[in-house]
Amino acid sequence: MKNIVRKAIVFVSGLMLASFSLAALAAQPTKQFSINVVQGAVVAPGTSEFWLEIRNETPSGNSTINSLKVTLPGSFTIVNDATHYAAFTTPSSGQVVAPNGATVIAISNLYPLKPQATLTLKFWASTGSTASCTSGNWNAQAWTGSSFSGDTFTQLTPAQILALTNGARTIVSSTTIATDAALQFGSITSVVAGQAFSVTVNQTSSCGTSVTLPPVSVTLSGTPDFTGGGTKTTSGGSATFTGNKFATTGTGTLTASAPGYASAVITLKIFDGTLACNTSTNFNALDLPSTGTGSFDASEGGASAVGDTGFVAGVRGTGDPEKDDCSQEINYALYNNIPTSYNTNLTDPAGNLVYPGFYSFSWDTNIAPNPVVAVIATFRPEWGDPTTGLPTHKTLICTNVPCLTPPYVYPGGVETINTAGGWKAAVACLSTIVTHSSVPAGEIGCVASEKWDVVPKLIPDPDNPANLLANPDFCAGTAPTKPDDSPGVGVCLLPTSIMIMGQDPVFGR
Repeated sequence: MKNIVRKAIVFVSGLMLASFSLAALAAQPTKQFSINVVQGAVVAPGTSEFWLEIRNETPSGNSTINSLKVTLPGSFTIVNDATHYAAFTTPSSGQVVAPNGATVIAISNLYPLKPQATLTLKFWASTGSTASCTSGNWNAQAWTGSSFSGDTFTQLTPAQILALTNGARTIVSSTTIATDAALQFGSITSVVAGQAFSVTVNQTSSCGTSVTLPPVSVTLSGTPDFTGGGTKTTSGGSATFTGNKFATTGTGTLTASAPGYASAVITLKIFDGTLACNTSTNFNALDLPSTGTGSFDASEGGASAVGDTGFVAGVRGTGDPEKDDCSQEINYALYNNIPTSYNTNLTDPAGNLVYPGFYSFSWDTNIAPNPVVAVIATFRPEWGDPTTGLPTHKTLICTNVPCLTPPYVYPGGVETINTAGGWKAAVACLSTIVTHSSVPAGEIGCVASEKWDVVPKLIPDPDNPANLLANPDFCAGTAPTKPDDSPGVGVCLLPTSIMIMGQDPVFGR
């Protein structure tokens, strides 16, 4: 009987121990972990640095992570060479196996990663170039054993972490590859030669505004005659470069480049200077040349006064308040090709070809699309009509934008205005006041005044007035003949005209 009782007690004790063991097992918290992408949530194609936080999310107990494997998303492959490697950045120990070209990082023999503890793994990976804006998940498996054995852990998603922490902590466990990541210049269309300017370069991607591309080193360069630029790291998706300069007028090119990004290239117009408005009420174009606010002088070839070939000066008027409120100075350039040789063409910042004997006034229409400007210019001497002695040429204006054609053509050897190329004789202004209302409707410029001075063939020698010298401004070649082939009157005229313009054409005779 005693033996039976003893056996019963042993049996009951065994049941109790079994019950306690099952209860203990039932009380064990769920083994779980998470991956948080600290750096590399969005990358451009190429090689990128990644920082992953691996956290043991088990609430408590002895469930330590002792080995794990991280599988890279999509087309990612490990980059492991002399300058790229995998390593822990938080105090930890273990064996990391991450061969170059592999898609899995294996970590064994970890110093036990206790519940609620985190280790950070830094490494490099190539994204490839075929992925798109679709996110790729970082998947992993963790074990209690030190050699990828034992009990496993469940990887929690970002949504599960939010629910687990009641919104107190967020994680990112995927990476977006922005294969169309590109650089884009901010709003800039022109600069002034010799003046420092700033330019912003932005990171862009069609992945949308919700995607913020990671900081990247952007290099800015320019041509020709460019100083400034250099390399800056983006912050908040952009980098601003200051102290940049172009030395000469015309056009200049800026290039922004960064590893893994499509480069940005922009062509800027480089103007002479900035021009404010002359705020005088009803400024009259007949008062040119003028001085003070809004005035400019672009004379060439030694010209210093009206009547000298190559004299060009002007003023910006107050304009039409509905079209030009004068609130901004305009970047402008005047290309004076009046006194130069007969085979030298210029190209102004607006892209106009300026032929010998002509000039152009151009400005950045993005800053002020409708300013009004008056210009007085003395052109090259020209032969008058052989019968009357009056001018045979008219002041021409090019209506093409940009103007790329010569002003005259010579069918059958006869000089003819190149109307097919956009050239026409300028019409008369409706008023000499420098305002848009002075320019006839549909015209881009008009003639406010025009006069011709007879130029003598000989002029007094300034050192000895008794001597006569050949006039360097005298008409070239020989005087034209009359219709009956008899010698012409031989009158040489020096024309001066005042133009009012509401756009930026080319003028000449």
